[in-house]
Amino acid sequence: MTQFRICPDHGIPIRALSRRSESLYEMDVAQIIEENFTDIQRLADAERPQPNNFESWLMRRLADKTPDQWVDRMPISAEVQFCEKAGVALCFGPDTAPLGLEEKQLAQATEAAFQRLTSATDGIQVLLSDIWKKSQSGRTGYYAASGNLWRWLDKVKTDNRYEQILDDVAGFVFDHQPIPVGAILLGRECKQRRYHTAKSAAETYGLNTSRTYRLLHELADDHGSLAVKDVDRLLSTINSCAPRVKAAKYLGVSTDLFDRLRRLGHVRAAFRAEKVADLYDIGDLDKLRQAIFDQAQLVSQRRPDCSRVVDAAGAVSMLAEDILTLIIGGKLEFVGQQIGRAKISDILVNRDELRDLLYGPEEPQPETKLTIEQARKALHLNTETVAWLVREGYLPATQHWGERPRRHYRLLDKTDLNAFADNYVSLSALAAEARIQANHIARRWERNGIIPLDFPHHLNKIFLREAVQPPEHVGRP
Repeated sequence: MTQFRICPDHGIPIRALSRRSESLYEMDVAQIIEENFTDIQRLADAERPQPNNFESWLMRRLADKTPDQWVDRMPISAEVQFCEKAGVALCFGPDTAPLGLEEKQLAQATEAAFQRLTSATDGIQVLLSDIWKKSQSGRTGYYAASGNLWRWLDKVKTDNRYEQILDDVAGFVFDHQPIPVGAILLGRECKQRRYHTAKSAAETYGLNTSRTYRLLHELADDHGSLAVKDVDRLLSTINSCAPRVKAAKYLGVSTDLFDRLRRLGHVRAAFRAEKVADLYDIGDLDKLRQAIFDQAQLVSQRRPDCSRVVDAAGAVSMLAEDILTLIIGGKLEFVGQQIGRAKISDILVNRDELRDLLYGPEEPQPETKLTIEQARKALHLNTETVAWLVREGYLPATQHWGERPRRHYRLLDKTDLNAFADNYVSLSALAAEARIQANHIARRWERNGIIPLDFPHHLNKIFLREAVQPPEHVGRP
């Protein structure tokens, strides 16, 4: 009866009349009206009819008329209490208590809640959704959004009259809040999680919380919650991806080479988002690895004319990513993989084959010329000694540009080499000619006072040929 705040027939607010005389009997209505008649007239003139559907419905329910709305299936005492508490949360916020409002405000709140209930075909979802949307609380979560309404529901959770309401409210929270499986709300257990927070999503998929928040920021609703169906679809994809550094390590290449492979289109990001580094699908990386290793043959050791991809790139002045492109396209006859090596950067390629593809066949060397290596073998000297002789002018040499090695190299004329050999001879050359150990020859020359030329001590010993020409200087006594 306390819910009647507006007359259902006239739409005028119902007011309590005071008993001015203590001698009057408390239930002497005629006398009480007579004493307050002036105030009644004044109030009646000031008030305007305010039709109220809630009171009209309540009157029909009390008159036990046939129900014609879904709300009539609930106990009347439970429904009127819920309309009042929910209406206060809807109109005045979750922190407002009904006791702090006037009767007119309570009537307004109850009517607003009743209108939301009757506008729905079944259930209280529309009313709860409007309460949720209008909540001005700075905190997120169902408790902050419903406030006093939730506290009241928690008090009546053992009352059977409110069973349907409690089921609907708990179901609404389970459907719209990040409630974990097994949580108990209003005596009801959550059977399935419908929403995630960034933290719960990260824990579910074993990801970093802050990174997960950045990944899912665009999917989150106004309360920072994430629908499980959206999260599962996205994070299941992300969970099979790797960031740039890990993707490069997975392929077995440097991050710099990985970036260059990406620019060529061999690697593509599977996921991109604002303020989040690109992610690469492991399946796509496996396809790239397979495309390269399918071209390779297993070898037990590296051949002298072969190098790792990154080393061969420097040797032939070719980009490593271009070499990998040739491998993927099947353009190289030899591609090797050493047993136990699973990195792309450890793939072996033939340097000369690359040079042939890049610069064409090697130009033949002139018959009258010798390289430093050939001169070294002919004179029985080491490379450092021959290079010093060239720099000092003992062995004239001309520079040539090598298109295949992509560098300058020096050639010596055979005539100049023969002229040098006529005038100078190395200890190793004489030992080879006489087939005697070089230390025996050196001791014999030392006894005879024959000393090498005054060249830097770290070079091979060289003598004037005329000083060592007599055969007795070389042979055994």
